[in-house]
Amino acid sequence: MVRSFKTVKVVCFGGGTGLPALLSGLRENKWLKITAAPTVFDNGGSSGALKDSHGILPPGDVLRCLLSLSEDEAVARKILSARIEIESAPRHTAGNLLLLGLQMVFENDYQLSIDSLGTALHIHGRVCPVSCEKSTLVANYHDGVTIKGEIQIDEKLREGTAPKSLSLDPQVEGNEALILAIKKADILCISSGSFFTSILPCFLPKGIKEVIQESPAPAIFISNILTEGMGMNHESVESMTRTVEEYIGKRVVRIVINDKVHDDAMGRYAQEDKNPTKYDKESNDPRFITGEFWQDSELARHDSRLLGSAVSKLIHELTNPSPR
Repeated sequence: MVRSFKTVKVVCFGGGTGLPALLSGLRENKWLKITAAPTVFDNGGSSGALKDSHGILPPGDVLRCLLSLSEDEAVARKILSARIEIESAPRHTAGNLLLLGLQMVFENDYQLSIDSLGTALHIHGRVCPVSCEKSTLVANYHDGVTIKGEIQIDEKLREGTAPKSLSLDPQVEGNEALILAIKKADILCISSGSFFTSILPCFLPKGIKEVIQESPAPAIFISNILTEGMGMNHESVESMTRTVEEYIGKRVVRIVINDKVHDDAMGRYAQEDKNPTKYDKESNDPRFITGEFWQDSELARHDSRLLGSAVSKLIHELTNPSPR
């Protein structure tokens, strides 16, 4: 944990498991004022089912962020991640159902529902989804094919085809609370995660890219440990960084890269066409920050403690530049 006397406002974008890992690692740095900005265009699992049956925004990524920022994450996770197996709500987590109930209480004010649950969980920070309006992720491909839905896009990626571009249907407005947080931010962090369905969609709602472009806050990008199927075998840290920069409209100033993999686990991941994300080790790019962030040999995921330590140091350095 980095100590600082200066409060630093940081906005963290992403979804899936990558963003919660980052948030868990940053949470103990009380000098950080954290805003988590998860994507809300999921169409699978419990979240997708609630979106279809009740017309609400998918709560899954939002809930994971709330849990990761909670002062007692273990207890909160045990309670709210429990699966409710009743006839009227099969397979849903307690947390997802609670968010559904809060939206009904607060008359579909999604941000107020999230803030209320955040208060109950004593979270360190705030969760502001990228939009409070329902939409579906759309991928356009080089052969002219168009596919709708996060699950379907991920499946095509595993089969070998990456999108040429992404959009939303319908186009939606960015969350006003998030736009205000970006305007006030000192640092922007882009987490690891599903590149085409969790990371890039964060910047598609109206107003998000524009306010990032106008912000003087430097941007940090955390690269994935592994690629995501045959459709990403040609990608590198450098190429993904360029794509991120295109979607946010500004240059990334630091890139966090895992530089050690567990060989004993790679056979299993290679069968899924998931390989270590390549980067040019001879480039001497001053933006590269490398480290051993993969600790659990059974699961290719950033260790939240190690990642949080590295990113908090970067944030401190970027907001407290050394005198020349």
